[in-house]
Amino acid sequence: MAMDFKEYENGIADVIEFLVGSGGKVSRNVHLLGKNSKIPRQIDVLVEGHQFGINTSKLIIDCKSYAKNLDVNDISTFEGMVADVGAEAGWLVTTKGYSEAAENIAASYRGVKVHLMPVEELLGWRPKGTGLVLYALESEASVEKAAKAVRAIGFRARIPLATEVEHLKSDEYFLEVFRYYKPSPEGSIGNSDILEVAGKAISDAGVDHFRVVSTGVVVGGGTPGHRLLRLTIKGQPTDIRINVANEAEVRQQIDFFMQQGLFAVGGVLAGLKADDLDVERPDDWPVSGLFPQQLGIKVQS
Repeated sequence: MAMDFKEYENGIADVIEFLVGSGGKVSRNVHLLGKNSKIPRQIDVLVEGHQFGINTSKLIIDCKSYAKNLDVNDISTFEGMVADVGAEAGWLVTTKGYSEAAENIAASYRGVKVHLMPVEELLGWRPKGTGLVLYALESEASVEKAAKAVRAIGFRARIPLATEVEHLKSDEYFLEVFRYYKPSPEGSIGNSDILEVAGKAISDAGVDHFRVVSTGVVVGGGTPGHRLLRLTIKGQPTDIRINVANEAEVRQQIDFFMQQGLFAVGGVLAGLKADDLDVERPDDWPVSGLFPQQLGIKVQS
C-alpha cells in the first residue's frame, strides 16, 4: 500500500512524540548544520533527550515511504548524515523492509538502526491526545489541495470511508485532519491549534469554500494493537466490550469497573469480585511485532 511521503513522515513523528512522552523534545522537519559538509541537512524527526534506552541527547530519524527494501547504499548514506550532524544515534524507519546486507551494515555502524513501520500499521496509530477535525469541501481537487497544504505543516490527512460520512450531505467531499498533541502540564488533552493553523493553511492553498463538520480528540486506545474484546462475567459473555492492547490494560479496565461500582447495584450482578470479570481473547491478540515492540517499549493507553 502506497502512502504520501509527507503523510508517512508526519505519522512517524506522531508515534515518536507519543512514545517519548514528557521526557524529551520532538521536532519535525528541521535543518541541522553539517559539521563537515557545512550545509544544512534536512531531518524528518529530531528527538532530544535520553530516550528509548539510548544514552543520547540527539537522535535523528529518517522516514522512507518506499515500495522496495532499503539497501546498503541507503544505510551508508544515512550513516554519513548521522555523523555529519553530530547525532549520537540515527534510525531509518521504512514502510517495506530492508535487505539482510542492509541490516548487517547498519549493525556495523555505531548508533544506527533500521526499523519497520508498514503503512497498514501506521494507519492504526491515533494515540490518546490526537486531535481531529473533519472538513467538508466542494470538490476532489479541493480535497487534494487541502491535504497537501496541511501535510506540509506537519498534520496527517485522510479521506474518510464512505460509511463514515454517509449521513452527511452527498454533494460534499470530506477530509479528516489530525495530529497528536502531548497532554498539557495539567493533564488536559485537545486539538490545540488544528482549527486555526490547519484552517489557515487550507485557505492559503487557494481553497475558498470549506467548512468544519466536527472536531474531536482521542481519549483512549488508538494504537494498532488495540482490540475491542468481549467482557465475561463468571465465564459467561456479555454485550460489553473493552478497548485493550495487552493484559495490563485488561486489568486496568476491570479495576475501573469495580472502582466505579458498575456491577454492584442489585440483581444477579451484585457482589461481584474483580476475579469474576475477564475477557474473551481471540487468537490474534495481543498483536505482536508492532513498532514499539521493536524498540522494547510497552505502550499504555
